[in-house]
Amino acid sequence: MLIESERRLTNAEGLPNRQWFKHSSTPRAFTPDMASRRSPRSAEAIELKQWEKADEAIIVVARVLQDEAALISSAGQNSRR
Repeated sequence: MLIESERRLTNAEGLPNRQWFKHSSTPRAFTPDMASRRSPRSAEAIELKQWEKADEAIIVVARVLQDEAALISSAGQNSRR
């Protein structure tokens, strides 16, 4: 379940400007300081004032989090059996 949990936090498309980076939660930011960010897809679009991309990114992150929540809920139900 833990392995599947981590996999659900990835996105097959990768991140903008870093398609090789599939994790949706904690990659390095695409900025000169290269600070680590949570939800970098949406954070970077907001910083760049790319509002349409930010809206799209929020939908992608929401889907990833919904998948993760479903897995956690399933794990909780299985552990009670």
